[in-house]
Amino acid sequence: MNKYRVSFAMLATAMGLGIVYLVVVARASAAKDSQLPKIVYVDFETEEVFLLSARSTPADRPDTGEPTLIPGMYCEKCQAWKPVGSIEKLRNRGSVRNCPIHKTPLSREGPLPKDLQQ
Repeated sequence: MNKYRVSFAMLATAMGLGIVYLVVVARASAAKDSQLPKIVYVDFETEEVFLLSARSTPADRPDTGEPTLIPGMYCEKCQAWKPVGSIEKLRNRGSVRNCPIHKTPLSREGPLPKDLQQ
């Protein structure tokens, strides 16, 4: 009888933790676009620039739905936005991204194309 009480307590605990996990995950994934910061994305196929809410990458293009957008950083010498990889890599402040052409450090800030300026 005592064996069943322990098993029931373990099952109840596991179910409780599972429910808590589901609530936390559902709340985190339900973030609205208006609550997320805007970042520059670059289409890795066409090099077009987009200003969108930060989401997991590759992000979908708003016009085609294709998952070809990755975060971008700006090269002063090229005067262009360059794709730099996943959002996780962009968040890593310890790593410096360099322009593939000039080998100079890229910046998270730069001028937006006129059609993206707000």
